[in-house]
Amino acid sequence: MLTERLRKAGAQFITPEVVAIPQDAQAQLGFKRAIMVRDPTDRPRVTTGRGIASGGPKLSAAEQTMSQQEEFLAFIARLCLVLIFPFSALNKVFDYQAAMDQAAHGWIPLPAPMAALLLVLGGILEIVGPICILLGVYRRQAALLFIFYVIATAVLFKNFWSFPLTAMRGTRTSGSF
Repeated sequence: MLTERLRKAGAQFITPEVVAIPQDAQAQLGFKRAIMVRDPTDRPRVTTGRGIASGGPKLSAAEQTMSQQEEFLAFIARLCLVLIFPFSALNKVFDYQAAMDQAAHGWIPLPAPMAALLLVLGGILEIVGPICILLGVYRRQAALLFIFYVIATAVLFKNFWSFPLTAMRGTRTSGSF
C-alpha cells in the first residue's frame, strides 16, 4: 500500500491530506519534485484522546485546553437553546386542559383524541429532544425535528395573528404604543 511505502521512507503524515516527505526519501521513491500524496483507500481512524490513528499530530496542552473550552461553550449554547422545551412539556402535563383548549381552538381545530395524541407526542419530543441534542445522540436529527415542530406549532396552535390590537398592547386602549 502507498501509505506503508511512504512511512518506510520516512514520510510524516501531517493530516490525512498532507504528507511531508524528506528530500532523500523523495528521490528514493522516485519523485522528481516535492508533491503531496494521499492514498484514497487509507481512511483515518479516529480514536478517543489520541487524534488520528494513522499518525496525525498530537495536540499541545494549549490546543487541548482551547478544544475543551470550545466544547464547553458549544454545550452551554446548546443548553440555552433547548432549555425552554422541558418546561413546555411540564406545562402540558400540569395544565393539560389549557393545552387541550389551545389545540381545539387553533388555526385547524382538532378533535379531542387527535389533540391528545399530538400533545403526548409533542411532550415526548420536548423531553427526549433536548437530551439527544445535549448528549450528542442523533443531534442533527433532533434539531431538524425541532425546526419542524416549532414551525408547525406556531402556525397551527399559536394563532397570534388573530389577537385584537388592544390585546397586543395590554390594557391600554388609547394613545400610542
